[in-house]
Amino acid sequence: VAESSVNTVTPVTSHPEEPSDLEELEQFARTFKQRRIKLGFTQGDVGLAMGKLYGNDFSQTTISRFEALNLSFKNMCKLKPLLEKWLNDAGNRHKHLH
Repeated sequence: VAESSVNTVTPVTSHPEEPSDLEELEQFARTFKQRRIKLGFTQGDVGLAMGKLYGNDFSQTTISRFEALNLSFKNMCKLKPLLEKWLNDAGNRHKHLH
């Protein structure tokens, strides 16, 4: 009986109810940083732009921590959709400028 109960324990790392898994967040953080640099924005620029565009001010430190995966999983999940939106908007504006 004890053996079979061990097999039914789901690993702590899998949270199907979460919007993103850790691997997906890590991938996005890497992509975000690469694209931000390619577009010529600093971490501080991103924080300020997000404040102007979406009413949520973020510090350079917050953006830095996101890119380095130094925020809690919950906060990473909250930031991800906002940063994705910023990245899409910034990418679109960049295309129109060039």
